[in-house]
Amino acid sequence: MFVYTFATLIILIHVSVVVNTLSVSELTKKFDEIVQNLSEIFAKLDYDFERFDTKRREEKLFLALDRINFGIKIMEQRLDKSHNTIIKLLNKLPQEVRQELNSHDIQNKKSFIDYYFFLLEQYVRDFDEFKKSTLIKFCESAVSNSLNSVRFLMEAIYKNVIRADFLKVFQKQFKPKTRLFCNENYSQQEAIHRFLNEILITNFKSYVLEQSAYIIKKHHDQGNYTKEVEFSYNEFLSRSYNITKIFKQNMREASRELWRCDPSKHIKNETFVEITNFLHGFILNKANLDSLGQCREECDSFKMVKSKDCKKNNWCEKQVTCPKIIDCQYIDSSMTVCSSIMTKHNRRYEYIEFGNRITFGEKKICNGEITYLETYRNWLVWECSYCFCLCDEGPKYFSDRYINLRLSMSNISDNRVVTGLKFVKHNKIIHLQIQEGKLLEGGKIAPDSVQWVPPEDYKITDRYIHEGQDYHVITWEKRSMELTEIMAQNGSVVTGVRFKKIGTRLELEIMTTPFNFATGKLKQNPDKSSIFEEAPNIGLRHKFGNEIKLSSPDVPTRMTAPSNRFTTGKYIQFTNTDFYKDAAQTTVPFFDSQQVYSKHPVPLSGVGLFHKGRGGSGGFIAPKIFTYDFSQHL
Repeated sequence: MFVYTFATLIILIHVSVVVNTLSVSELTKKFDEIVQNLSEIFAKLDYDFERFDTKRREEKLFLALDRINFGIKIMEQRLDKSHNTIIKLLNKLPQEVRQELNSHDIQNKKSFIDYYFFLLEQYVRDFDEFKKSTLIKFCESAVSNSLNSVRFLMEAIYKNVIRADFLKVFQKQFKPKTRLFCNENYSQQEAIHRFLNEILITNFKSYVLEQSAYIIKKHHDQGNYTKEVEFSYNEFLSRSYNITKIFKQNMREASRELWRCDPSKHIKNETFVEITNFLHGFILNKANLDSLGQCREECDSFKMVKSKDCKKNNWCEKQVTCPKIIDCQYIDSSMTVCSSIMTKHNRRYEYIEFGNRITFGEKKICNGEITYLETYRNWLVWECSYCFCLCDEGPKYFSDRYINLRLSMSNISDNRVVTGLKFVKHNKIIHLQIQEGKLLEGGKIAPDSVQWVPPEDYKITDRYIHEGQDYHVITWEKRSMELTEIMAQNGSVVTGVRFKKIGTRLELEIMTTPFNFATGKLKQNPDKSSIFEEAPNIGLRHKFGNEIKLSSPDVPTRMTAPSNRFTTGKYIQFTNTDFYKDAAQTTVPFFDSQQVYSKHPVPLSGVGLFHKGRGGSGGFIAPKIFTYDFSQHL
């Protein structure tokens, strides 16, 4: 009976190790199993003393303790020691914050307990190779009243971690935009949750060490220790309860949002994607803007026109035709234009230098054609000036200006949920791509199931593909996007995302599906169980003019300093870059296409979009995710 119980325990541990890192509820269950077995070992010592000789008793005793140690070792390995939260904190935090957190003290005492446990493993595994006095000395050291005993080491760790200010400062280090947040891919709540697991394991190891020491001492006729065993057990329970309670409070208050900070280097189609050839600065003579080919009107009278015949104007004839011309203005009577190859560089001009020394764009060595333009007279009366306008290029002019409207959904029939997001461009269409993973019991995700779901492979020119149904076209009149945060209802997780066209703007929607936390099973009828969620009161914001205004925006990838402005709950319009900085040749904002997911995949309670950048930059539209709220299940 006794040996069978431990064999069963080891089998259970081996089966569970392939699943995922442990949750607090799983740790509690494993703790309970091992506590019960330790009690059985202690209780059976007297019984075994009468039935077996010393050699046989020791074999049974130390085999049982070895199996318990192995079980704890497996649990600890499942915490993924390569991501030890305390060590990360020590490596990243400034010295003054380290002192405030007492992280060194905790890590040192934790290391002592780990070393005690390592010795215990050696002793119980090779018990017949050690002298009785060595074992007794070890046990006395572990349960003595000295400051280096297991009990006092754990008590010191316990008193540190339950301090209110400790977890507050700890939590602050994983706040969005901090170094740890950017480098570790954990939300605040996830970091606290992982730290909780580490402390609970340490607490449990200290308990097993104390119990093992009393068992070995009793086995060697050093005393009965019934009261000591009971006292150790009660201390273990009390610490476990209080630690979990205070961590739960902090987890409830902690942020669950997760997104990517700026990369060290911007790489096209890897860290960002962009809308190309939507709006360009465009130079045209008034004679080619006027319906009668005359030059009577001023440049600023042409608010929205179609280009006319070139009227034998050489400059007009050599340019790619513009289907829609917007907001023209007069700059100067003469200019030197450095043209670009639009199909290659997605811009009409590299730079423009006017006669009054004003320059649009970065003046550098011109690799294209240089053209000199100046005002001329028509009928000796009208001045035919060149106007600087904006050109809405239209879809056929090499433009990547399409947003996918189709639903990106996880494989619900295989119990998969959304675990991450990123923007990608495929067939000139920008998609919000999802990462999916298989949901298991207790809100875990099977690690080997995690994958990025390929975006739907269609083109706007395909048969039966329709604008407004499959994709949205960004135009001057329809260029707004809502930047919102959308949360699932309690008891549901995110299983899909899509953009939805509302009037002239795009907004984000999520599909959520109810699930059973204990079993991890999704409700399997998507048509009836899953629902779409959108941001609350989304239509009211425009009454208050909550638009993100881009002031003199430059190309975002020219930004050398990290983003310091992060905005959500508003809408943004795609527009052109600044005249002076870029000759209005680039569409901003860009899309941040970095992968957004938790380092240890978790189901999501919500997703969102936000704008990040700096003053004077076009910035990026970026996705964010909200990790599942595990505090409600502690």
